[in-house]
Amino acid sequence: MTAVLAGKTVVQFAAERLTHDLWAEAWPLLKQHWHEIAHFKDIPLEPDLAKYDAAHANGAVRVFTARADGTLVGYALFFVGPNPHYRSSVQAVEDVLYVDPAHRGFMPIRFVRFIVRALSTESEVVYMHLKAAKDWGKILHRMGFEHVDQIYALRTQVRDDGEDGG
Repeated sequence: MTAVLAGKTVVQFAAERLTHDLWAEAWPLLKQHWHEIAHFKDIPLEPDLAKYDAAHANGAVRVFTARADGTLVGYALFFVGPNPHYRSSVQAVEDVLYVDPAHRGFMPIRFVRFIVRALSTESEVVYMHLKAAKDWGKILHRMGFEHVDQIYALRTQVRDDGEDGG
């Protein structure tokens, strides 16, 4: 799908394979994303690529990209499969979704619509999670999503290793 923003930037949305080249291309955005939303900044950003690659090889991962004039400006990764609580229901659970701040506005909404259309062909439910500090739930609600869950975290250990996370 192609969207034109503000009459000049062409943004294309696509489902892509999770490859090492895509990981490398996404790394700068992943670090930017981490700096923007990580709640526990002392826990370093270090994705377990082997685990993601294995899930992708097993058909359980869907990757979506947003590219402005060919440059990666957004990504989303969902785990798709039977829900452990409802084994007859295939569901899509967002792992991560990010759009570079320079390309926000209406583009993320279009990106989510594209993702939902793609996932609706194979999943019965699409779950999106939001960071408390970046709550755009009102937009999701207007898109038809329902508020069904909240997540709380309790920090049980604190690191003191001087890492900056990325």
